[in-house]
Amino acid sequence: MGGAAQRNATQRVAGPLQGFGGVVRKGAPKRVEFDRASAIFTSDEDQVEHWIESIDKWIASTNARYLMTLERVRRERFDRIDAETKEKERVQRLNDRFKDL
Repeated sequence: MGGAAQRNATQRVAGPLQGFGGVVRKGAPKRVEFDRASAIFTSDEDQVEHWIESIDKWIASTNARYLMTLERVRRERFDRIDAETKEKERVQRLNDRFKDL
């Protein structure tokens, strides 16, 4: 990745890790490299602990959002199936009511 694309990718990944709650932290990685599904952060040695904590928080936050999305999709699916079932039952009751006319 080169030029603007690398800067944009760096901003996308580094952005959420910097400044939980809007506070920009010191020791931003000097470079972020991407290799398929992994990101490699390069930082000063004295900032490694900070970055591990930040990455752990970021992963936990991402996992929580993912689980909330799964739950929302599950509820929407349940609600849709429930509504479809109720409509089928309503139509069946109407058919039964008027079948001998």
